[in-house]
Amino acid sequence: MFGSSFTKRLVLTLIVWVSVCLSATAQTYRSPGLWQRENYRAYQKLLHAHVFNFGGVGFGQQITEEEKAFTVIFESRDADRLFQLLSREANAEGKLYALFGLRAKNAASFERAAQRIRDEETAQRQEEVTLIPKGKVRVARGCISYQVDVQTVVDEIAKGRWDDDFHLRRPLVIN
Repeated sequence: MFGSSFTKRLVLTLIVWVSVCLSATAQTYRSPGLWQRENYRAYQKLLHAHVFNFGGVGFGQQITEEEKAFTVIFESRDADRLFQLLSREANAEGKLYALFGLRAKNAASFERAAQRIRDEETAQRQEEVTLIPKGKVRVARGCISYQVDVQTVVDEIAKGRWDDDFHLRRPLVIN
């Protein structure tokens, strides 16, 4: 059937090409494997968030990696579960992202997590070259980065004061 070596190479090349194309096509954005890896990377980013912000920072209003990670989790099927985990395991900035997500996804979980975070003591910590005082968190709005009491930001999230800064292509729906 495949008499010449040219024909054998051609058939082998076609088989390899079809295999590569099928495996690449199978890894679409809806692939569970890619979703899980993307969620894992986003979770890790928020676990050790450097800043809490929405809407871009700096003169160019660049969207931070933390906000991008938040959006990945917010749009995932596991958003509620991941935000609940982050509300317990993340650093102070990451817990604020978790609270913001829980406020939109699960009001009862939001209330419990918000109270737990209000009751926690955030210890003084060194993050890269920045000393974060006890009870403070790093926040950015527009061109301004600053440190503020964790409880202040929790209260702002509860009152919806960050909602307008969170800009997806659709409005944030609060339960």
